[in-house]
Amino acid sequence: MNANITYPHIARMFYAEPLALELQAMMTIHTWLWPRTTGQIVDAAGLQPMNAAKSANSVQLGGFNAHRRRTFAMPSTDGFGSVTDDRYYWSVEGREDIAVIPISGMIMKGASSFEESCFGAVSTERIGHALQQAVSAKEVRHIVLDISSPGGRVTGVKELGEKIAAATQVRGKTVSAFTEELVASAAYWLASQADQILTTSSGSLGSIGTYLAFFNESVAMQTKGIKLEVFRQGKHKALGLPGMDLTQEDRQYLQDGVNKINAQFVAAVRAGRGKVSEEAVTDAKVYDGPGAIAQGLADGLVSSWEEFISLL
Repeated sequence: MNANITYPHIARMFYAEPLALELQAMMTIHTWLWPRTTGQIVDAAGLQPMNAAKSANSVQLGGFNAHRRRTFAMPSTDGFGSVTDDRYYWSVEGREDIAVIPISGMIMKGASSFEESCFGAVSTERIGHALQQAVSAKEVRHIVLDISSPGGRVTGVKELGEKIAAATQVRGKTVSAFTEELVASAAYWLASQADQILTTSSGSLGSIGTYLAFFNESVAMQTKGIKLEVFRQGKHKALGLPGMDLTQEDRQYLQDGVNKINAQFVAAVRAGRGKVSEEAVTDAKVYDGPGAIAQGLADGLVSSWEEFISLL
């Protein structure tokens, strides 16, 4: 994959669109991505560091990985690549009434297989397809969202959240969200639409908020003797072009977009979590399991995945 094609595409999504992404995850990606998008590092092999951000296991795990759950929603295949089971969700052994949908990695609408496997992304369409299959399956009574995600792009999250909320209204079905790791920002938007959220004591939940990170390269370009001149029609045309300063009107336009999306985020959380605290929806904090329960972000604590499953 040519880095000169891939990096600007990713940078446009990361730096020029509103995000609902936990801050530490954002800074981790920025530290890796920024030197490449600005030409400080041109390295096609540099895709490897992000690969560690996600462990995408596409089949039921066994052998040395028998202690780990699947973290990727996709059909099962045989050793030759032929599909043996077209379900994107997986079932707990002996419990065909449970459909588990993994949501692991940074959430992105339209994420390609390359972005999912190499950049730790998970597509909203992939999750939505698995959800629809689980809703349609007559034997499934419990749909489980097994989440480990810092959030991601907001595009597509509102619509997926609405599908999760609709699934909770299907007769004979319940939707539960579970985490023993991280459910932050856009991932919490999705979790909040479930019937219940359970976590372990060391799980982390919250980060309800939205932001847009705009990195202005104009000073760096000037020190290199580069001056940008733009000829345009349209008040905000070329906004975000490298080396172009923001006007006050540009800043207000971007802030209005962030405010609008965040209002949708908070409204969805309040609708799904009737007892959520004002602090949780305004301070963008991340809470551990007991703290999340105190703030109305979760319903209960379990000691493990096995205990959680036993309660269904």
